[in-house]
Amino acid sequence: MLHPCIVETMNTLDQLRRATIVGKAGESAHLSYNVYFCWDQQGADVDIALSSQPGHLLTADIALRGTPEWLTLSIGLGSGTFGVGDTLGLAVDLSATAAFDLAPFIRSVDGGKRHDTHLADAARIGNGTAGPALLLHTVDAHEPLAWAGSFHTLIIPLPRQSGKLELRDMRLFHAPAQKGLRLRPRTLASAAY
Repeated sequence: MLHPCIVETMNTLDQLRRATIVGKAGESAHLSYNVYFCWDQQGADVDIALSSQPGHLLTADIALRGTPEWLTLSIGLGSGTFGVGDTLGLAVDLSATAAFDLAPFIRSVDGGKRHDTHLADAARIGNGTAGPALLLHTVDAHEPLAWAGSFHTLIIPLPRQSGKLELRDMRLFHAPAQKGLRLRPRTLASAAY
């Protein structure tokens, strides 16, 4: 049986894939179910022109005036708790004119408080590097994914400069701990909470 966050993410990305998105993005305004851009409105004027291409998830031309403290693409993953030792995988086909390190994190909300789990892997994107990237993360006991059972959001920090971003495809997958897929050996620290 698939983890509920995987089912929710599959549905969210399928809706985004089928949507015709043209126009401007608003800060924290949903482009499609559970998908939105966020940025620092105090630090910069951000203009994101959106377009759809058949078979792709999202194309955005981003123009910045100023330097925002943050500029992100957020994708809601739904609710559910992950087990200690579970491995999450994010397969993403993303290109950008500005080079940046793709280093997403998952924000979990528990009791009205936000907690972040930074994925163990990152990938270099843009400026001549292209193609799919696979990022893996094994859940440790101290991470919010293991104890915050409420809503999780995948947050992708984007380059804080003008340029084009094309998200061609994305998949999230989950391997329970009992399947034996681990990024690194288990240690006493990884099991402690």
